[in-house]
Amino acid sequence: MELKFELPLINQILVCCDGASRGNPGSAGFGFVCRNYEGAFLYAEARGLGITTNFIAELLAIISTAEWVIQEEVEDLTINIDSTSAVKAFLSVDSLAKRGAGMIRGEVQQFLVKPSFHKALEFPGITYYRFH
Repeated sequence: MELKFELPLINQILVCCDGASRGNPGSAGFGFVCRNYEGAFLYAEARGLGITTNFIAELLAIISTAEWVIQEEVEDLTINIDSTSAVKAFLSVDSLAKRGAGMIRGEVQQFLVKPSFHKALEFPGITYYRFH
């Protein structure tokens, strides 16, 4: 097995993030480090979450990274995270999230069959992304 670290493309920001828990569920937290394309340190953050699962910590690592990216008005980035489950969670529900963004606070729509606007479901064994 070979493991390599690579800097992002010119003018990109690289964010490496991870979530962890001591036990599952257990005491959890996440952190992320931001670097520019030359490898210079830009920002880092660590946050305690209390008691939760590793999966939730991984999701919150991605969400907090996204919040930083928006706050800093970053336009081009690469995010590195080791949780394929967290990445899949964001892939599967994109059309539902977009629908929810058009709803008023507290409004809920529930579906017992796949909604027509949700074009596709991911299938096992198909590559939808690749970690480099």
